[in-house]
Amino acid sequence: MGLSNVSRNNSRSNYRWYVLTLSTLTFTVVFGMPTTAMPVLFKEISTELDLSLVQLGMVWGMIQLGIMFTVLVGGLLSDRFGVKRVLIVACFLAGAAGALRGLSDSFVTLTLTMFLFGFVAALTLATVNKACAVWFSGRYLKLAYGIIVIGMALGFTGGAMISATILSPLLGGWRNVMFFYGATSIVMSILWLLTRSEPAHIESMAGSKPITVSPGAIEGSSHQAGMASRIYLAGSDRL
Repeated sequence: MGLSNVSRNNSRSNYRWYVLTLSTLTFTVVFGMPTTAMPVLFKEISTELDLSLVQLGMVWGMIQLGIMFTVLVGGLLSDRFGVKRVLIVACFLAGAAGALRGLSDSFVTLTLTMFLFGFVAALTLATVNKACAVWFSGRYLKLAYGIIVIGMALGFTGGAMISATILSPLLGGWRNVMFFYGATSIVMSILWLLTRSEPAHIESMAGSKPITVSPGAIEGSSHQAGMASRIYLAGSDRL
């Protein structure tokens, strides 16, 4: 019986690193890259849709406006429905909304789809942090938070670096870049669908005794979501 418990604890301990990998990739390819892809593609977009500099500024601001409405809602939804369910839906909707940007044919439609993308993609912010709070504890929780923030930073950097220089020429224009990022987000949704549901309690990394997820850990996840949002907003000011 003891050996069985140790084996189960080790399996759960190893699986949490897979969950952390998915969480990091979610920040990278669902939120980070599709967000910072837009400013570097604005020249191409403005030429095709005949947009002014003022209109481009309004389009870019729609993502932040959408984020304002939902950045903290993700944590509440994950408390109600579970981290896995929320991330499945959030990644799928973010992919669909992101792809819809590629169908925009005017200033109005691009503005609406940008708002919609920010609205649904922001659900991942608090929810990914909540996933870390569920699967990790103690010093490993701090490590997990650091890793997912790195994932977001890589997404912001990668989206800005390759969207216009590599992806647009390779895929045949900015619209296909939007479709590509939408597809990657939907793939992430499928990966979350295939992931185990979060445990009712987590084991310590040493496999000693169960540790119930504390309210402090959940509050910490909301704090981390706020920090991630500030990193995003600070980065967007420099683009």
